[in-house]
Amino acid sequence: MNTLLVSFVLIHAVWLLGYATYRLLAGRDTFFRLRRKLLLGLSLAAVAFPLLSQWEGLPVTTDGALPEALATRWLPAVVVGARSGGGQWFHGLACVYFGVSLLLLLRLAVQAVATLRYIRRCPVVRTADGLTCRVLPEGTQPFSFFHSLCLPEEVLTSPRREAIVRHEQVHMRLGHSGDIVWMLLQCALLWPNPCVWLALCELRKLHEFEADREALSASVNRQDYQLALLVQSRHSVATNLCNNFNVSPLKERIHMMNKTRTRRAAALKYALLAPVAAALLVCGGTLRAAATEALPSAAMPQSVVKKAQAKATPSAVRRAAYKSPQKAKANGTVKPRKGDVLPQYPGGNIAMQRFIAENLRYPKAALDAKAEGMVTVFFTVTAEGKACNFKAGDPRTSNHGMNAEALRVVSLLKDKQFTPGRQNGKAVDMQMALPVLFKLQ
Repeated sequence: MNTLLVSFVLIHAVWLLGYATYRLLAGRDTFFRLRRKLLLGLSLAAVAFPLLSQWEGLPVTTDGALPEALATRWLPAVVVGARSGGGQWFHGLACVYFGVSLLLLLRLAVQAVATLRYIRRCPVVRTADGLTCRVLPEGTQPFSFFHSLCLPEEVLTSPRREAIVRHEQVHMRLGHSGDIVWMLLQCALLWPNPCVWLALCELRKLHEFEADREALSASVNRQDYQLALLVQSRHSVATNLCNNFNVSPLKERIHMMNKTRTRRAAALKYALLAPVAAALLVCGGTLRAAATEALPSAAMPQSVVKKAQAKATPSAVRRAAYKSPQKAKANGTVKPRKGDVLPQYPGGNIAMQRFIAENLRYPKAALDAKAEGMVTVFFTVTAEGKACNFKAGDPRTSNHGMNAEALRVVSLLKDKQFTPGRQNGKAVDMQMALPVLFKLQ
């Protein structure tokens, strides 16, 4: 399975489970700022989750695991598969998905540019009490966009100006415009997921609830404020990208204004999100490791796995790589023994297998000939952590380009900085062997 596909599946899964848990916990409480932070944290966690779940060390049990003797001395096999003439539907589906995402991103960019141009066309006014804002055409709702405050001229002379200004200043001070832009980006990239769109609507409401509460706490008359909402509800919205003064249902907003604040102790219920996040992280890491092509394929038939393991025995691998023990000794490498610390690729073996699997391509000649096989590539990791001396050790697969392809890709490791292997606590050169299985599916 492609790494990008796995990442998107994990992101969607986090959104679905995370938002469902949020809705179960949220109810009708008045923890507006906490709920806003939870939604933003969910959006960040979903994006970061594929990276957080890549560590090595989570137990992955498959029937096709390599035997312990082989795993301690040689690297686990990398499987590269191919389907002749298949998989085109997946590429077509991916093109449709990212095509829609591109259109949504373009729409967001057009909206952002149009909003900025609209704001710049409005004249700047500085009132006697030091308020700087831009004057909107008559009949337009007040709004704010990042640090730009835009008010219609009728509001500047209205007795309800203070309530409206305080409301919009809360939006500006708390960075609500940035929240909306961020969530719209998520909606563009994850457009099939309904939870992302629902979270955007929820976040817009929380912005208004939060601004209403802070505006009312600043010695603004409650009746005047609610009357201002009713008056502005008749006016048109300048742009949906901004924090408009009246975007949520009036009944719900007024209800929240008059609602008694929820006791702080009730916020402890949101602590239940911690075990959910921990479970997601553990399951996500395990599922990602199991679903990535770089791992020994659990979906491979057992007979194929056993055959590959039989070919990759230590004696067979060494005989294919070197003609005599003297040659191996002259190579200057140290054979790993039990208790030695093997060299480590940055990010661990899973990361190395993933890197190799993503760069491997099934040779066209082998695909046309419907040829399969295994290539064992030897290389040395020096005491300085550099990979060198790459050799393909199984000449039986060289006739269809599999030998050359495996050698080409594994040789890319020369640009990586390994943690060198250690023997008796001292960094030494170590010879490593990496089996690469070419298998038609």
